[in-house]
Amino acid sequence: MPLTVDGREFAALRDVHDWARRALPSEVVVQAEGVITGAGTSWTHPVPLTVRGGTWDGSGTTGRSPGWWLSWRTPATLTLRGVTVCGFARGGVDAGCDVGRSAVVSAGCSYVDLGGHDPDGYAALFGTRSDITSSGDTFRRLVNPGEAGPLIHAVYASDHSVARIEGASVYRCSGDPFRVRHASRMEVVGCTAKRSGVQSMCSDWYAPDEQPSLLSTRDCHAGRTFNGSRPSLIAYRLRRTP
Repeated sequence: MPLTVDGREFAALRDVHDWARRALPSEVVVQAEGVITGAGTSWTHPVPLTVRGGTWDGSGTTGRSPGWWLSWRTPATLTLRGVTVCGFARGGVDAGCDVGRSAVVSAGCSYVDLGGHDPDGYAALFGTRSDITSSGDTFRRLVNPGEAGPLIHAVYASDHSVARIEGASVYRCSGDPFRVRHASRMEVVGCTAKRSGVQSMCSDWYAPDEQPSLLSTRDCHAGRTFNGSRPSLIAYRLRRTP
């Protein structure tokens, strides 16, 4: 039976996490109702979690929560369906743990108004040694101000991660929307972007001491760059100099 997060029995996702650590269920399913405000959650209990619906808003009275909406720190699957995440400075989901691989499945979700200056935003969906699947998601206004502006992305797969993004729509993302790094693989299919990216819609970024990644694209439309100065490339490889 789904647990309802609506400000009554469970006011926030961290309350569900605390309950799960006591009750020890084999899986947790959350049905969210309305707007849920507050800071983000670090989830460490090793069971699959499904979150359905709800607007998870970190803006509060300060304008933007400084952290992530959800730090997923367990070798289990996080499934998001029809959720809206907004108002977090770091980003939406940060997945990765020290033991095993994390997995994130995001379907029909919206990631809106993410990013910040202190701290800088990273991504709506960020994975380290993780598997990420995004299907039919929307990413809008992912922006870091000032010199940090280009650093935030819609989906970032790093350090031996595997990502597949299909049917995504991106509008006003100051960094390249889809980025892959360090021995990771990313497939981007049927996605569109408008006013997004520095050079391209998708980018493979690597440092001299890192392993190459694999990036493939199909049936994508890149639009123009974030500043509108030129058409955006579909894919681009960036090498950081020592």
